[in-house]
Amino acid sequence: MIKIPITHTAILVCMWILVIALSPIYSETVISGVAETKGQGRISDDSYYMQAEQFANIRMRSTIGEYGEFHSVVQLIVSSNTENEFCSQAELERLYLSLVIERFDIKLGLQRLPFGYGFAFRPLDMFTQPSVLYPEARPKGVLSSLITVYPRDELSFSLFCGQQSEDVIQDTRDPVFYGLALTQHHSVFSAQFLYALSVSRDETQPTIGSGGFSTKVDSLIGIILEALYTHDYSSPFEEGSVDHNIQVTAGFDYSWMSGKLYLVTQYCYSSAGYLDSSDSISSLYADPLWADLPFTERKPVIVSNDFYRRHYLYFSILWMPDSYTQGSLSVITALEDGSFLPQVQIEREWLQGCSLGMTTRMPLDMYTISSGHYGELGSTNLGFLIESTFFLKVRF
Repeated sequence: MIKIPITHTAILVCMWILVIALSPIYSETVISGVAETKGQGRISDDSYYMQAEQFANIRMRSTIGEYGEFHSVVQLIVSSNTENEFCSQAELERLYLSLVIERFDIKLGLQRLPFGYGFAFRPLDMFTQPSVLYPEARPKGVLSSLITVYPRDELSFSLFCGQQSEDVIQDTRDPVFYGLALTQHHSVFSAQFLYALSVSRDETQPTIGSGGFSTKVDSLIGIILEALYTHDYSSPFEEGSVDHNIQVTAGFDYSWMSGKLYLVTQYCYSSAGYLDSSDSISSLYADPLWADLPFTERKPVIVSNDFYRRHYLYFSILWMPDSYTQGSLSVITALEDGSFLPQVQIEREWLQGCSLGMTTRMPLDMYTISSGHYGELGSTNLGFLIESTFFLKVRF
């Protein structure tokens, strides 16, 4: 999400309220959203952490004439924890104009650019990539333009450009990207091809090209295959390099019992992983005694939003015994060091639009199980033994 400094929060909220107040004058406006009250507890080797949070995701959609729509989404967050930290902030998540004119779609503004059909790992979804570790987090938007042309019902061409930035208010030197996507649908399969260029205004930074495809086959089971090659024009390919990355995912999904039981599994390989199979997780830290230090005092050699190894497996099973209750178990495994992060979630809709739920995560590795080696997804590296979140969610 776009994080707005606290000094801008009041201005942002006032502007958004003004748009809501004026919108009935020129359009039909629909306001919806989610309000969520959370309580989170986390236990580590030598301490515990608790946090209370009030969260609201407020969405507004206004029709403009016959062909246009205006979309905006704002997130409001207030939280407090046992470390006496109080935080309140507003996050601008979406703000874009959509025009649908016969066989043309035009979207302009802060929006999501979703590409690919992957489940947990989505290489083609590189501009607004969802988090595998935190699947409940909404992917952030990117300031961009998207034009889609439909020569026929099953075929479309998309032209897009934009700039990915953490703060759209301040001027930055983030790269600008341009790209083209082709999508073909069929009764039993869908395929998408994409190529994009990332060009930096800083002449010392190289131009990066990314090309790949994603395909999904729906038969007795659903099969996903997706691949993306990201390359730097100025240097040769080398495993471990972020500027030269081959990412490949393959998986399948299957449902039975009239959709009450749903299974997903997916494998992912990324050549840009900082650690290979022979490297210890200790290579990420400058201090050889990193495991004995508090989590906040560790000094990593490299910081990445992605995983540090190259081979991963995702598994998830969802059970819905009735229309109001669902439970799921998902596991992410780092295949090279044997560490894995299981997550259990239970949610029950007690009233219409109102549900209660709980999510629990427990990182495990060879050190946790048998005092063996540390793993990337183990409790020592992630900094906690168990984490539970209780939530009350209201949709309006």
